Amino acid sequence: MGLLKLSFQLLFYTVLVVFLIVVIPGLPPDFKYETYSVRTPRKLDGKLTQNNILNKAELLLDGQFIGGESVALRGDDVFTGVIGGNIIKIDTNGKLKNVVKLGGDCDGTYKARCARPMGLRFNTQGKLLVADAYNGLYEVDVDTGKAIQLLSTNTPLADGLPVNFLNDLDIGKDGNVYITDTSTVAKYDNVYLEVLGDATGRLVQFNLKTKKIDILINGLHYANGVQLSKNEDFLVVCESNRGRLYKYHLKGSKKGTKELFIDGLPGVPDNVRSNGKGGFYISLVTADTEEHPLVLRYLGPIPFIRKLVLRSQNGILKTLEAIDAYSPNDLLKQAHTYVSHLGPFGNLLNLPRKVIIVDVDENGNIIGSLQNTDGKMGHISEISLGPKYAYFGTPADDKLWRIKSAYLK
Repeated sequence: MGLLKLSFQLLFYTVLVVFLIVVIPGLPPDFKYETYSVRTPRKLDGKLTQNNILNKAELLLDGQFIGGESVALRGDDVFTGVIGGNIIKIDTNGKLKNVVKLGGDCDGTYKARCARPMGLRFNTQGKLLVADAYNGLYEVDVDTGKAIQLLSTNTPLADGLPVNFLNDLDIGKDGNVYITDTSTVAKYDNVYLEVLGDATGRLVQFNLKTKKIDILINGLHYANGVQLSKNEDFLVVCESNRGRLYKYHLKGSKKGTKELFIDGLPGVPDNVRSNGKGGFYISLVTADTEEHPLVLRYLGPIPFIRKLVLRSQNGILKTLEAIDAYSPNDLLKQAHTYVSHLGPFGNLLNLPRKVIIVDVDENGNIIGSLQNTDGKMGHISEISLGPKYAYFGTPADDKLWRIKSAYLK
């Protein structure tokens, strides 16, 4: 009876603590925790029927860097930005050269918010524009290694909130750069504040000549990839948390308005790029299918759990920070990083290595897909087409893959 009584007491106090964490007003993070739902992911049939096209991909580099999020091509050379802030050049034979390191000296560990290059694009002058998650927008001369900051993350916008977490970009012929600001509350190292919190992401337009910056779309739930249409009359932008993309009209009678482009994607959309046919390739960084359901995607209608997780996480993090301030310890720093990423849930490498790249036309109709069945390649953030090869971004991996462009036709 004593053990049973103790068990009931523990259960009671556990429920009480959980209740207090959720109901006490003002506990950080103090969001609205709005209820939302996502469309049930499409089944892998019809145009999405599983295929093995990407089994033909070949490994160009292995273990020489980590986290090539985005890929930009110039001739036969490949450029990517990796964890730690380096911009890397790789030739067609796999020879690697460091172009420049953004963000200064930093080892990338606990609370050291270094540079994290995300989206990369070349402009018409041959300069590489880089959206850096922590520091802002850079222009990099890949021949000299000179980097110029064009836009700081401290720049205030019309809503009074500064640019916070740059993710992807595309460049228009008119000199405008279209950039996703993933979240106004989260940084790259604590993305779950956005994932489990409210929708605060934005799509912004930055004019390279006037330096004027405007908000085009507010309230995106984890704003991610962006891509202009072939004629630049509209663009599409990924809303990762809700498995969909929006179309934003830049010209015509609908100019300045957005509409749903595609939803119900069988995974989390990361970057979106041209498919070379007037449409788009949407890379799903992790699958969300009947076989591999993504649990976190379905917490939208349950704000109680989202609030409990984020408030509990915040309490643990503040405790670790206080102890570390009093008695610095590497183990505490590692624990802080682990908790920030919600333990195993925040590590892409723990999720199934199922690649799905959805091929859509300019109207958002699915016309095909690129998939793998061998599990060798995983967690692809982007596909970038070149004349000979297409290359893949791998945000959490230490590999660079490519596939002959002929296989994709």
